[in-house]
Amino acid sequence: MNLSSLNLALASCVLAWVSLASASSHVTSHIVPRQA
Repeated sequence: MNLSSLNLALASCVLAWVSLASASSHVTSHIVPRQA
């Protein structure tokens, strides 16, 4: 595996985690006040 493919894999992984965290916090902010 060369460096460019490793960087691409790392970037896609980070992007996936960021989008997942963003979506999860967005969903939580909508759900929690309704349950409270």
